[in-house]
Amino acid sequence: MVYLTGDSDHDISEDFMIDKNTGYVIGCIVDRNRYKKLTLKKSELLGIKNARLPISTFLKLKSSQILATNHIFDIMVNYTICKDWKKSFDAT
Repeated sequence: MVYLTGDSDHDISEDFMIDKNTGYVIGCIVDRNRYKKLTLKKSELLGIKNARLPISTFLKLKSSQILATNHIFDIMVNYTICKDWKKSFDAT
């Protein structure tokens, strides 16, 4: 199992590869004020590996490198089909 969180230090493309036998939890809570690093801490508490998508490599966002849950899901689905991060991000 891999917990996907924008607070992780591990890019899924470099440190972990997407595997059809692995479950992925999309961390949905990102709060830079009250609950800092909540999803990262949760993964560590549960002993689950954590990673983030390589968003900054393929998208140039003006502020936070955080995407909506449905976008993360779509990128993951696209990647499992084409095995190409750039195409996966472009399709979303």
